[in-house]
Amino acid sequence: MTKSPLAARLPEDAIDAAGVAEILEVSAESVRRYLYSARMKPKGDATDLPLPVAHLGRSPIWSAAVIEEWAAGRPGHGHGTGGRYKNTPAPTATN
Repeated sequence: MTKSPLAARLPEDAIDAAGVAEILEVSAESVRRYLYSARMKPKGDATDLPLPVAHLGRSPIWSAAVIEEWAAGRPGHGHGTGGRYKNTPAPTATN
């Protein structure tokens, strides 16, 4: 059986906003806000949610591998208020 033209364009590990939310441990609404923010900037940077690789109707679709790679380096909770990047040890006292 051959894939439909639409299915042929999707990555094998295709996920929707709910799948992204699960990986990031946030709500699907947060994913939609991240996507809106990434689309509003003229050029994205490493902290912006990667843009979807496709759409099914109006639903954005991402590659799970791309999201997992991005999530590994994204700023943790509290970013902008003195938070640390994920997997970065806390500073130690030097006195």
